[in-house]
Amino acid sequence: MRAFLTADKISDRITRVANQPSRSFLLQFPSLMARQWSQLNDTCKDTAGQETTEDECGYPFHCASYGGYGRGIYNGSTSFINSFDADEQGIVIGTDDAAVQPDQYGLISQINSGETSGTVMYCGTYVYGLTINEVTDEAEFYIEALYKNIGTPSITIKEIGIYANGYSPGDSYPNWQQYCILRDVLDTPVILTQGEFLRVRYTIKIAT
Repeated sequence: MRAFLTADKISDRITRVANQPSRSFLLQFPSLMARQWSQLNDTCKDTAGQETTEDECGYPFHCASYGGYGRGIYNGSTSFINSFDADEQGIVIGTDDAAVQPDQYGLISQINSGETSGTVMYCGTYVYGLTINEVTDEAEFYIEALYKNIGTPSITIKEIGIYANGYSPGDSYPNWQQYCILRDVLDTPVILTQGEFLRVRYTIKIAT
């Protein structure tokens, strides 16, 4: 499996500001796969650094999210059992450029969703575009998110990652559904000024 990262800054025109291979799947990625595929317990850290030993869950790798102040809710068989804010699942952005280590469990300095100084409005993450090429035996799909700088004169984005769902009842608050499966440091930081949009897209490719 391979991933490729692009980012576009949108103001009066679209400017490509990042275009680089993603080589930074983290330990939580194979851990969640082991939980689902083996139907057995595996231990990894959620985005709060809490070590969790769990087995499979009902929403593995779910990384679509609401935007703005929306709060997504998973409905269990008898009640609403799990929820997340716009900046708690999907593609997330941050300001730290420390090198990626496989055992990292979250962005080092995440930018939260909002319209006040130091925040950027998360407009949601969506997954789409699955294509399968039977000739080359390859498949790919996109994970994409949009952000708007509303209340900060400028903010520099240096790290980007994906938070995915791996919830099981044994997890504890906070971050009980969040696992960082990928983190990238941008080759060139992106300065997002007030009023500008940023679009980030991961292209996930799978091949034999």
